[in-house]
Amino acid sequence: ANVFYMDWTDQQILQATDVTIGTPASPGVATDFLVLNAGESRLFGGELAINARPTESTDLFLSLAYVDTEFSDFVTSSQDFTGNEFPEAPNFTAALGATRYFSNGWYAGADASYQAASFTGAENVGLFQSRTLFNARIGYETEDWRVFAYGRNLSDKDYQIGGAILTADNVASVGEGRVIGIVAQYNF
Repeated sequence: ANVFYMDWTDQQILQATDVTIGTPASPGVATDFLVLNAGESRLFGGELAINARPTESTDLFLSLAYVDTEFSDFVTSSQDFTGNEFPEAPNFTAALGATRYFSNGWYAGADASYQAASFTGAENVGLFQSRTLFNARIGYETEDWRVFAYGRNLSDKDYQIGGAILTADNVASVGEGRVIGIVAQYNF
Protein backbone atom coordinates (compact mmCIF):
# COMPACT_ATOMS: atom_id res chain seq x y z
CA ALA A 1 0.00 0.00 0.00
CA ASN A 2 1.13 3.55 -0.53
CA VAL A 3 -0.17 7.09 -0.37
CA PHE A 4 1.26 10.00 -2.29
CA TYR A 5 1.06 13.77 -2.69
CA MET A 6 2.80 15.82 -5.38
CA ASP A 7 3.09 19.56 -5.97
CA TRP A 8 4.07 20.13 -9.58
CA THR A 9 5.51 23.23 -11.27
CA ASP A 10 5.39 23.70 -15.07
CA GLN A 11 3.58 20.44 -15.82
CA GLN A 12 3.46 20.00 -19.60
CA ILE A 13 0.01 19.37 -21.09
CA LEU A 14 -0.94 18.60 -24.71
CA GLN A 15 -3.80 20.85 -25.84
CA ALA A 16 -5.77 20.29 -29.06
CA THR A 17 -5.70 23.55 -31.03
CA ASP A 18 -7.27 24.96 -34.18
CA VAL A 19 -4.60 24.53 -36.90
CA THR A 20 -5.51 27.76 -38.66
CA ILE A 21 -5.45 30.17 -35.72
CA GLY A 22 -3.75 28.34 -32.83
CA THR A 23 -6.65 28.66 -30.38
CA PRO A 24 -8.42 25.82 -28.53
CA ALA A 25 -10.15 23.58 -31.05
CA SER A 26 -13.89 23.47 -31.58
CA PRO A 27 -15.88 20.50 -32.92
CA GLY A 28 -15.49 20.13 -36.68
CA VAL A 29 -12.19 21.98 -37.10
CA ALA A 30 -8.80 20.57 -38.06
CA THR A 31 -6.63 20.15 -34.99
CA ASP A 32 -3.00 20.12 -34.06
CA PHE A 33 -1.51 19.73 -30.60
CA LEU A 34 0.28 22.42 -28.62
CA VAL A 35 2.37 21.82 -25.48
CA LEU A 36 1.31 24.13 -22.63
CA ASN A 37 2.93 24.57 -19.22
CA ALA A 38 0.55 24.47 -16.27
CA GLY A 39 2.01 26.90 -13.72
CA GLU A 40 1.12 24.86 -10.62
CA SER A 41 -0.69 21.58 -10.19
CA ARG A 42 -1.09 18.93 -7.54
CA LEU A 43 -2.20 15.36 -7.14
CA PHE A 44 -2.75 13.00 -4.25
CA GLY A 45 -4.03 9.51 -3.80
CA GLY A 46 -3.25 5.98 -2.78
CA GLU A 47 -2.78 2.46 -4.06
CA LEU A 48 -3.37 -0.93 -2.51
CA ALA A 49 -2.22 -4.23 -4.02
CA ILE A 50 -2.83 -7.63 -2.48
CA ASN A 51 -1.38 -10.92 -3.74
CA ALA A 52 -2.54 -14.03 -1.93
CA ARG A 53 -2.05 -17.76 -2.16
CA PRO A 54 -4.92 -19.18 -0.09
CA THR A 55 -3.97 -22.72 -1.16
CA GLU A 56 -0.84 -24.17 -2.78
CA SER A 57 -2.68 -24.31 -6.09
CA THR A 58 -4.47 -20.93 -6.16
CA ASP A 59 -3.09 -17.41 -6.67
CA LEU A 60 -5.32 -14.36 -6.20
CA PHE A 61 -4.65 -10.66 -6.72
CA LEU A 62 -6.51 -7.42 -6.14
CA SER A 63 -5.39 -3.86 -6.78
CA LEU A 64 -7.18 -0.58 -6.13
CA ALA A 65 -6.02 2.96 -6.82
CA TYR A 66 -7.49 6.42 -6.29
CA VAL A 67 -6.02 9.73 -7.46
CA ASP A 68 -7.32 13.29 -7.19
CA THR A 69 -5.75 15.81 -9.59
CA GLU A 70 -6.11 19.57 -9.96
CA PHE A 71 -4.46 22.43 -11.82
CA SER A 72 -3.79 24.97 -9.04
CA ASP A 73 -2.68 27.71 -11.47
CA PHE A 74 -3.08 27.14 -15.21
CA VAL A 75 -3.92 30.26 -17.22
CA THR A 76 -3.07 30.64 -20.91
CA SER A 77 -3.52 33.67 -23.16
CA SER A 78 -7.03 32.48 -24.04
CA GLN A 79 -8.26 30.14 -21.26
CA ASP A 80 -8.18 29.52 -17.51
CA PHE A 81 -7.95 25.82 -16.59
CA THR A 82 -7.38 26.51 -12.87
CA GLY A 83 -9.39 24.07 -10.74
CA ASN A 84 -9.75 21.51 -13.55
CA GLU A 85 -8.62 17.88 -13.37
CA PHE A 86 -5.67 16.52 -15.36
CA PRO A 87 -6.57 15.03 -18.75
CA GLU A 88 -6.41 11.24 -19.15
CA ALA A 89 -6.19 10.73 -15.36
CA PRO A 90 -9.01 8.47 -14.11
CA ASN A 91 -9.85 8.94 -10.43
CA PHE A 92 -10.28 5.21 -9.78
CA THR A 93 -8.80 1.98 -11.16
CA ALA A 94 -9.16 -1.59 -9.97
CA ALA A 95 -8.12 -5.08 -11.03
CA LEU A 96 -8.71 -8.56 -9.68
CA GLY A 97 -7.92 -12.03 -10.82
CA ALA A 98 -7.18 -15.63 -9.97
CA THR A 99 -5.09 -18.49 -11.32
CA ARG A 100 -5.66 -22.15 -10.43
CA TYR A 101 -2.84 -24.69 -10.89
CA PHE A 102 -3.66 -28.38 -11.25
CA SER A 103 -1.32 -31.22 -10.21
CA ASN A 104 -1.08 -32.57 -13.77
CA GLY A 105 0.58 -29.40 -15.20
CA TRP A 106 -2.55 -27.61 -16.38
CA TYR A 107 -3.55 -24.15 -15.17
CA ALA A 108 -6.34 -21.66 -15.83
CA GLY A 109 -6.79 -18.04 -14.88
CA ALA A 110 -9.00 -15.03 -15.38
CA ASP A 111 -8.86 -11.36 -14.47
CA ALA A 112 -10.84 -8.18 -14.84
CA SER A 113 -9.75 -4.55 -14.80
CA TYR A 114 -11.75 -1.35 -14.39
CA GLN A 115 -10.83 2.24 -15.21
CA ALA A 116 -13.10 5.17 -14.37
CA ALA A 117 -13.92 7.86 -16.93
CA SER A 118 -11.35 10.63 -17.45
CA PHE A 119 -11.28 13.95 -19.23
CA THR A 120 -9.81 14.14 -22.73
CA GLY A 121 -8.24 17.57 -22.26
CA ALA A 122 -7.43 20.29 -19.74
CA GLU A 123 -10.70 22.08 -20.55
CA ASN A 124 -12.56 19.16 -18.83
CA VAL A 125 -15.26 18.94 -21.50
CA GLY A 126 -14.88 15.62 -23.38
CA LEU A 127 -14.71 12.29 -21.57
CA PHE A 128 -13.01 8.98 -22.19
CA GLN A 129 -15.70 6.59 -20.96
CA SER A 130 -15.10 4.18 -18.09
CA ARG A 131 -14.28 0.63 -19.09
CA THR A 132 -14.11 -2.88 -17.71
CA LEU A 133 -12.00 -5.46 -19.54
CA PHE A 134 -11.96 -9.25 -19.07
CA ASN A 135 -9.05 -11.60 -19.84
CA ALA A 136 -8.50 -15.36 -19.48
CA ARG A 137 -5.85 -17.98 -20.13
CA ILE A 138 -5.51 -21.74 -20.00
CA GLY A 139 -2.31 -23.69 -20.41
CA TYR A 140 0.00 -26.57 -19.69
CA GLU A 141 3.55 -26.31 -18.35
CA THR A 142 6.50 -28.45 -17.38
CA GLU A 143 9.89 -27.44 -15.98
CA ASP A 144 11.27 -26.77 -19.49
CA TRP A 145 8.34 -25.60 -21.59
CA ARG A 146 4.80 -24.30 -21.55
CA VAL A 147 2.00 -23.71 -24.01
CA PHE A 148 -1.10 -21.62 -23.34
CA ALA A 149 -4.08 -20.02 -25.01
CA TYR A 150 -5.20 -16.59 -23.95
CA GLY A 151 -7.91 -14.06 -24.59
CA ARG A 152 -7.69 -10.33 -23.90
CA ASN A 153 -10.68 -7.98 -23.90
CA LEU A 154 -12.96 -11.00 -24.22
CA SER A 155 -16.14 -8.88 -24.41
CA ASP A 156 -14.58 -6.95 -27.36
CA LYS A 157 -15.17 -3.64 -25.60
CA ASP A 158 -14.62 -0.54 -27.76
CA TYR A 159 -12.77 2.16 -25.83
CA GLN A 160 -10.59 5.18 -26.46
CA ILE A 161 -7.20 5.55 -24.76
CA GLY A 162 -5.94 8.86 -26.14
CA GLY A 163 -6.39 11.65 -28.64
CA ALA A 164 -8.97 14.38 -28.97
CA ILE A 165 -12.71 13.90 -29.33
CA LEU A 166 -13.02 17.33 -30.87
CA THR A 167 -12.87 17.07 -34.63
CA ALA A 168 -14.90 15.70 -37.49
CA ASP A 169 -11.89 13.45 -38.11
CA ASN A 170 -12.00 12.37 -34.42
CA VAL A 171 -8.25 12.09 -33.89
CA ALA A 172 -8.04 9.21 -31.44
CA SER A 173 -6.12 6.23 -30.16
CA VAL A 174 -8.33 3.26 -29.50
CA GLY A 175 -7.77 0.33 -27.20
CA GLU A 176 -7.06 -3.14 -28.44
CA GLY A 177 -10.13 -5.16 -29.47
CA ARG A 178 -10.61 -8.83 -28.61
CA VAL A 179 -7.38 -10.79 -29.04
CA ILE A 180 -7.18 -14.58 -28.95
CA GLY A 181 -3.78 -16.23 -29.15
CA ILE A 182 -1.62 -19.26 -28.48
CA VAL A 183 1.91 -19.10 -27.11
CA ALA A 184 4.56 -21.83 -26.84
CA GLN A 185 7.77 -21.27 -24.85
CA TYR A 186 10.80 -23.42 -24.28
CA ASN A 187 13.41 -22.64 -21.61
CA PHE A 188 16.97 -23.78 -22.18
